[in-house]
Amino acid sequence: MNQKLKELKKRIELIELRNKKVELDKEWETSNFRKIIIVVVTYIAIGLYMDWMRVDNHWLNAIVPVVGFIFSTMTFNLVKDIWKNKKVEISKMEGLFSRANYKKNFLQ
Repeated sequence: MNQKLKELKKRIELIELRNKKVELDKEWETSNFRKIIIVVVTYIAIGLYMDWMRVDNHWLNAIVPVVGFIFSTMTFNLVKDIWKNKKVEISKMEGLFSRANYKKNFLQ
C-alpha cells in the first residue's frame, strides 16, 4: 500500500511538472515578445532577400509581409473564439441528440 502511494505521488508530480511546461509553452506562444521577435526577424530577412534580389525600395517593400503577419495574429484570436463557440454549440447539440437524451427529450 505504501509503495502504491509513493508511485501515485510520483505520477502526480510528473503530471504537475508536465502541466507547468505546457503552461509555459502556451504563455510563450501567445506572448507579445514572441510576436515582436517574429516581426523584426521577418522584416530583416525579407529586406535582405529583396536587397539581394535588387528590388527597389526593399526596406519599404519588406513591410508588406510584416503587416500581413500582424493582421493575421490580430484576427486569429477572433477566429479562434468564433470557432470555439461553434464547437460548444455543436457539443451541446450532440449531447441533446445522444441516445439517452433523445429518448428523454423526444420520446415522451
